Formats: sequence, C-alpha cells, structure tokens
Amino acid sequence: MFGKKLDVLMKLLNVSNVELAKVVYIDPSYISKFRKGERKLPRNSEFLFDICDYLVSVAIEKNRLNLVKELLACKEEKNLEEISMNMYEWLILKNSVAEIINKLIGDISEENFNTYKIEEHKILDKSIENVETKYYYGSQGNKNCIEDVIKAVLSSKTDSNVYWNLAQSDSSNFEIENYYFKYSELTRELVKNGRDIKLIFSDKDYHIQLIILLYNMLTLFMTRSITPYLCKNKKLIL
Repeated sequence: MFGKKLDVLMKLLNVSNVELAKVVYIDPSYISKFRKGERKLPRNSEFLFDICDYLVSVAIEKNRLNLVKELLACKEEKNLEEISMNMYEWLILKNSVAEIINKLIGDISEENFNTYKIEEHKILDKSIENVETKYYYGSQGNKNCIEDVIKAVLSSKTDSNVYWNLAQSDSSNFEIENYYFKYSELTRELVKNGRDIKLIFSDKDYHIQLIILLYNMLTLFMTRSITPYLCKNKKLIL
C-alpha cells in the first residue's frame, strides 16, 4: 500500500523518480520499484521523513499544499512539520483514501462513444446560444470557456447529461488551486441542478492525476453523480 500512496503523491506533485532519489541519495530504480509495489519499505525507514519534508516543500512551491492536505485529511493544519508528519503516518498506515481512489480507478468503464448520436451530446440548445460569436484564446481563454459553458448549462432548462471530455491539455486547468476550487463548485452546482456528469478520459496515465485533483468531489464519484469513462478513440470530439 505504501507504494501506491507514494505513487499518488508523486503524480499529484509531478515529481519524478530521479528528483525524489536525489533527496534521499538512492538509485531512482528503488523509487520506481517502491511505486510499482516491487519492493517493500525497509524497517529502518528514516529516509521517509526526508521524502515527506521534500514533498511538502514541493507542494508549497507548486501551490498545491491545500490539495495535499485534503488528501492527508488534515485540511485545517497549518504547521508544516505537522503536515509532514501527517504525510509520514498516511504513507505507512494501511487504511486510507488511496484504497478508495484505486478502487475508483479500477471501476472506470471502457465505453465506445461512437455509438452515441451527436444530438445526444448537445448540452446547449439554440435558445441559449449567444447571438454573437465569442472567441477564447490561450490557456486562460480555455479556462474561461469551460466556466462559461458550465454556467450556460446551469441556466438552461434542458434536461440532459453533461459529457466532459478531458484531454491532456486540460490538466493545466486543475493545477492552479483557485481554478481547481472554482471548477469544483461549478461541478457541484451541476449535480445539484440534476445533471449527471460523464467524465471521459482518453489516456490511462493522466486520468489518475485528474481524479486526485478532483479529490474533494470524491463523494460525487462514489455516488455515480459523476461517472468516469475511458475512451480509446483519440479522435473523439465532444
């Protein structure tokens, strides 16, 4: 279980095996084996304290400390040493949210979305489309576009599911905490509005990170208000 938890943290913070190995002065292959569950944590694991201190510092540097605290279930803790200790205990204890996350990942459905008609994907009908065309540019424009579409769906009286296709480029939208929490609030509003959300992933590697970044919506995943799908058709555009 230690390896799976370490893997979750490293993916959340985008830390490589080489980067972490430099902190504890061991070969990167050891880190890789830990993450894959091919090597057990030694009884004398003092180096784990160094790993925790380093990962907390990375979380601060990358503005993801609140996300880490949510994962560790210590949202109110402000003392960095205590957060590091919480991380240490979380890594070595058996029971944690990592089990739920891994179960969730294992339950992702493989679905051929080519069987759906285009009309069934439409979440905005003509009555609420803008008269004037609006253009969005760059990463900031992409964020604004997502917000505008969700708000438009909320204002629509159309009863429909929401299909959200998450591509590799979308992951940057969840890396800045203020956007992460904004999307979280809007997504909860969609669910309260009676909409079922279908999250569609097209790559097995990065969907794990996105699920972790959406950690405070985990209950919506578990209740199937949000259903994750894995789509192998890379040409799919929703």
